[in-house]
Amino acid sequence: MIKNQNISDELVETYILHNGFERKAGEMYECPGGHIWHWADIVETIENMTPPELYDLCFLAEQDSKDMNDEINKLERMYG
Repeated sequence: MIKNQNISDELVETYILHNGFERKAGEMYECPGGHIWHWADIVETIENMTPPELYDLCFLAEQDSKDMNDEINKLERMYG
């Protein structure tokens, strides 16, 4: 548990992306089960993760960032 820590927007966005959430309005998201979550609820879920779960989420965030940078570099090479 990492209560009272600053959870980055990147981690929240990674959680949303990799857990199949859909943005509904403002900071409201719908999970695949049909429940509506507020951004703060997702932050709280991340805060309550076990260390291995948090490690996995951080790893996914790092991979997403690397993939995005690779795609940007590819487009820059193509369109210069």
